[in-house]
Amino acid sequence: MNQPNDYQKTALDRLLYTASATARILQITTDGIETVTAGDEGCQVSLREKTGTIEIPRADYIRQFVADRQARSQSLSATQHIDKKTVWTVWNESNNNRYTVTVTRDFVHCDCPDWQNQQEAFDTVKVCCKHG
Repeated sequence: MNQPNDYQKTALDRLLYTASATARILQITTDGIETVTAGDEGCQVSLREKTGTIEIPRADYIRQFVADRQARSQSLSATQHIDKKTVWTVWNESNNNRYTVTVTRDFVHCDCPDWQNQQEAFDTVKVCCKHG
């Protein structure tokens, strides 16, 4: 996997290439990960108890990113606003956070930090937080 010396980690890389995401892809705990080094095509991962590196393509991180949010969305409760049919309040019982989700014809907007971080990283409003 090519990683030029001048490779700069982007906001998108910081969302995708995390130790937690790497652990989920490899089906191990984060304790087993020594380093995750981002490149333009994915990551090179060094494990604590293994020599050499494992290359994980960018596409695997993107699939994991979406699947993780879909899985975490299963435990949420949503209530539609009576006066605004396109607006919902989404509640996460485990941490008691509530976010407002607005559904439009073209995309779903959420006021959670994850949605805003993704919007910046992907440079689009068509992103996928777990609330939408």
